[in-house]
Amino acid sequence: FMITASAFKTADIWGSHYAGAFFYNNTTDQSAAKLQLCRNFRIVAANNILEEIVPPVSVFGFLRTAWHHNLLKINSGKGNFKGSAPFTNSERGVLTLKKSPQGIRVPGLNSHSPREIGVPSGLELPYRPFPLTLTDGRRVCFTVKNGKAPVRSVAVKASAPVSFSVSKSADSDWYDVTPEKVSLKAGEKVTLTVKVKPEKMNSRINYRSVFFLRTPEGWSRPVSVRAVSDYVYPAVGNGENSRVFVPGSPFASLPGGGVRFAGKDKKIAFDFETAKEVTAFLCAEVRLPAGAKRSSLYAGIDKAPSFCSVRGTGRSGWDFVSLRTYKLAPGKHTLTISPRENLELKALYLLFDDVTLKERR
Repeated sequence: FMITASAFKTADIWGSHYAGAFFYNNTTDQSAAKLQLCRNFRIVAANNILEEIVPPVSVFGFLRTAWHHNLLKINSGKGNFKGSAPFTNSERGVLTLKKSPQGIRVPGLNSHSPREIGVPSGLELPYRPFPLTLTDGRRVCFTVKNGKAPVRSVAVKASAPVSFSVSKSADSDWYDVTPEKVSLKAGEKVTLTVKVKPEKMNSRINYRSVFFLRTPEGWSRPVSVRAVSDYVYPAVGNGENSRVFVPGSPFASLPGGGVRFAGKDKKIAFDFETAKEVTAFLCAEVRLPAGAKRSSLYAGIDKAPSFCSVRGTGRSGWDFVSLRTYKLAPGKHTLTISPRENLELKALYLLFDDVTLKERR
């Protein structure tokens, strides 16, 4: 499932009109998860849970496209259901519905009854031919405050004898999962303990990872781990390795500092110099609209501004986010930014790598 941005990529306007795409029983969670319907080839969508479906702009595309029996928050369309998805427990990754509208039968795909939309109840996805079930969800979330966070658990059940071990990447050292190896008989259960290590969470606010319950044969079940820390980014000043840019006119000022970064055709430029070849990391201190977890703006150095995605923490207050990386030669440069979606902007930061590009080569 997806939680932000476009849920599906459905090709482009240069694709063949003989092409087709079929979407059945997919599930998305939270805002901005949409299905963009193309006008030049056939798309059929049914039994899905989506934020919205954006119809094609031409009559030709409308005749080739069919979408019905989907649960949509907006832009429902004829034959769809409009409303929010009553997930069983989306916080834990249990995305079955407490009560599902009646979907349609898709031959060869859904033999279950009733014809549910989204993730069918009682079905463990992704499908794996081994008897390991995560009974209360496959996602654990943490909030770290003052160096402390609660302990989470993951319940696992076996319908037949099975052994598994916990596997995760080496850079996911900010949390532990115990026990690491388990053998279960048919019908047995085990509760895994997931515990974050705040002392390791000292470089950023958002932490994301996945660990796997892997059998000796190679089958696995994924569990996602997400944590939001109270890490505070250090103050940055104008020096050899950094620049700070504070936006102003033509944007409206905000009480307490910053501007409302919005308005078509508005832009602002900052001039600066570098004494040597550097890698420059462009960052921003932003605040997204209430309830939003993503936005965007345009930014560029020495050329036309390009799209930059901005993802917030979902918390109130200002976020420090990374936008783009540039390689700059010695000399004068111009940083240009302009709005794309509404957000509030307090400052822009250029952080320079202290190793020159020549030394890197």
